[in-house]
Amino acid sequence: MQTVQQFLDTNTKKLAQAGISTPRLDCLVLLEHITGLDRASILAHPKKRLTSPQEDNLGELIKRRLHREPIAYLTNKKEFYGRNFYVDGSVLIPRPESEAIIETLKELVGSKQLTIVDVGTGSGALAITVKLEFPNTRVIATDIDPKSLKIARKNASFLGAEIHFEQGDLMQPLLSSKGQASIVIANLPYVSESDETSQETKYEPKIALYAKENGLALYKKLFKQIPSYLCKSGYLIIEANPLQHLSLIKLANNAGLEKVSVNGLCIAFKILDS
Repeated sequence: MQTVQQFLDTNTKKLAQAGISTPRLDCLVLLEHITGLDRASILAHPKKRLTSPQEDNLGELIKRRLHREPIAYLTNKKEFYGRNFYVDGSVLIPRPESEAIIETLKELVGSKQLTIVDVGTGSGALAITVKLEFPNTRVIATDIDPKSLKIARKNASFLGAEIHFEQGDLMQPLLSSKGQASIVIANLPYVSESDETSQETKYEPKIALYAKENGLALYKKLFKQIPSYLCKSGYLIIEANPLQHLSLIKLANNAGLEKVSVNGLCIAFKILDS
């Protein structure tokens, strides 16, 4: 049986030769996942021998990683805002850039009791983080994909977040809640179908990544719905490619919204007082 150090040396080299940018880190993450040991314990005992089942499982995961399957799908885990979320190939992997939406919320919300809607929730990372960071808020999350909602519900249950989930297209499931949302957040698909993406991205669900009309189709649809659902002085916070921001600001203005802040990929809009 291999030792931990032998596994690290051999497979770090394999991943590096395949052009993977974080070969040693990936090997350590896989070791943590399969052995159940934390990184400090792994590094402190380099001569510890792997069991036969551990070797077999690690060998299979290394093969998948060599084909560029994302680490998050190999371990079924991704950290977002300091919490671990279950993910698989049914949902987009949460990105650290999306944490800017939470930071923007903190600037806008304070300690107010609000109704916040997460449109296109995917794994539920944003909705669940909102509920746990703002316990007094009512959080509603929608998604068109039943597989995504199943995972989002699983994450909400595991992390102890009370979220109201609805299946449907954007705001459509909330017809009875018109005018009641204090804040709507949305990280909708915004990658253009003509854009080049990484090999890892090809494992993620296309429905969660790509949108027509140069990546703006779903946001155009959302902007048409928003004025009916936001309460007076309500906010919309979205994520998009910075190259799309100017177009989105124009769309927002046409929908009666004005930009109030930009933080990385995140833009916040406020509904104009009538």
